[in-house]
Amino acid sequence: KINPRDQEAGKMRKDLAAEGAIQRGGYETAAHARDLAKSERQLKDAETSRKIVRTKEEIAAAIDVAKAAVEDSPENLKSLVRLAKLQAQDRAFDDAVDTLLRVQKLDNEHPEVPDLLGDTRIRRLETQIAEAEAEAKAGEEGAEDRLRRLNRDLLELQIVEGRRRVETHPTDMALRFRLGAALLKADDLDEAIEQFQRAVNDPKHKVAALHLLGRAFASKGILDLAVKQLTEAVGKIGGMTDQRKEILYELAQVHERDDAADLALGIYKEIYEADISYRDVGQRIQTLSA
Repeated sequence: KINPRDQEAGKMRKDLAAEGAIQRGGYETAAHARDLAKSERQLKDAETSRKIVRTKEEIAAAIDVAKAAVEDSPENLKSLVRLAKLQAQDRAFDDAVDTLLRVQKLDNEHPEVPDLLGDTRIRRLETQIAEAEAEAKAGEEGAEDRLRRLNRDLLELQIVEGRRRVETHPTDMALRFRLGAALLKADDLDEAIEQFQRAVNDPKHKVAALHLLGRAFASKGILDLAVKQLTEAVGKIGGMTDQRKEILYELAQVHERDDAADLALGIYKEIYEADISYRDVGQRIQTLSA
């Protein structure tokens, strides 16, 4: 039995463990120092490919490793998908889209690619919109037109992606809610209502779905149904939160449209009592009280 206090025996155990690790790692095939150095680099590359990267330098290093892996095995789908994810993380959206299309060409039924492609294209447009907003704010010529076009393109893409995902995952109420929100923004009211009517069954999205369902009914001019949905949404919110104030404000506006000035006035006063500076409630109270 080896005495653990025996320093020489301890050194032997460490040497044996190191030798075992070397053999397991494939270093026993290294004939000279250059092969050993190559194996060490491969280990570092593997470690880089597995770690979570956060800084720009880490992302750049991980992209280099991923590109090398793709170069070694051009049809390795796992390596290509990892490269695409890293490119998107680096905001190189065009490169990421190209890489994902390459994966799609190799495997048209790859489970990750459709969502990754959609997400990357949406993020690319969102980035372009942020740039156009800054240009428009600076007064650059043509920036306003570009901004409108990009916003239109984004909304169209969100709807296309939303429909595809809902078709693939029909029981995912979060997807239905997001699709409904995009459809409402596009003024496609009937389909938006259909999605919200499904999404209200999910406790996580119930209040928001009721809110937007009420807004959709109001946009269609079905004011009694709008009042019903908005009132139910308000009833599920405790305290005067920003969300509650927003829904109350819309409910009061619906009452005004429905010639129920007294009901609208009472709701505006409820908001005013909690937040005197909220939107134009003070002015609306004065107008309705006159």
